[in-house]
Amino acid sequence: MGILGTLILGVFIGCIAKKLFRGPAPGGIVGSAIVGVLGAFVGTYLATVFNEDLAFPPSHFWSLTIWIYSVLGALVVLFVYELLVGGSRGGRRRR
Repeated sequence: MGILGTLILGVFIGCIAKKLFRGPAPGGIVGSAIVGVLGAFVGTYLATVFNEDLAFPPSHFWSLTIWIYSVLGALVVLFVYELLVGGSRGGRRRR
């Protein structure tokens, strides 16, 4: 699929994960792409843990297994991001 396809997949995955995740997330299309591509890497690692045979970059853009593991990986990335940055964001907090 190549680098361009991986970046496009990353944008889609990042947007999906940001909609599913309740909490702080890096903004914009660049933030979504970064979260999605990192999520694809983490998802590929999770797939190998569960004995799935996935390669990164993915060779099949429309493979449901790749999308599921990539979204799960992106959710893990957002969770770690929240742990690291969640309490240090500026602005008023609601009580």
